[in-house]
Amino acid sequence: MRDEIIEILEMISPGISVENNNLNLVEYLESMEMIEFIEELENNFDIEIPSEEKIEENFENIESIMEMIVKLQ
Repeated sequence: MRDEIIEILEMISPGISVENNNLNLVEYLESMEMIEFIEELENNFDIEIPSEEKIEENFENIESIMEMIVKLQ
C-alpha cells in the first residue's frame, strides 16, 4: 500500500520527497493536485473518502494516509 501511495504522489507531483515522514501534503500539493490525489486514492484502493475525512490530519504523511485507507476499506 505504501509503495502505491508513493507512486500516485510521484505521478501527480514529480520530484516530491516522500522520505520526510513529516510531509504535510495539504501544504505541499496545490489544490488541484490534492483533488487529483484524492481521486487516485479512491480509484486505486476502491474507497470513497467522505468530506469529513478530507482533513489535514489524514494527509500529514504516508502513515496517516494508510491509516485512513484501512479505516475506509
